[in-house]
Amino acid sequence: MLLTPWKHNEVQVAVCTEFAARFAPSAKVLYLGDTGQKDLYVQTDDLNQLGLHLTEHSKLPDVVIYDPERAWLFLVEVVQVESIE
Repeated sequence: MLLTPWKHNEVQVAVCTEFAARFAPSAKVLYLGDTGQKDLYVQTDDLNQLGLHLTEHSKLPDVVIYDPERAWLFLVEVVQVESIE
């Protein structure tokens, strides 16, 4: 899967590779939006099993990660702020 090369997406990758690996190593990414393609990666069956039934008008945060060991759902909204100098 290729994300559009924007800084916002770099932060999303870090959420999946750094945050999830550290705080929820057995977790699975169920949704990953993209700056250019809104619904780039969606695990619809897994989301449905959790009761999250998506329609064309559904809105999710940028990253949805599920940790089955703890039954925790991580909903991550990524905000990329430009530094002011």
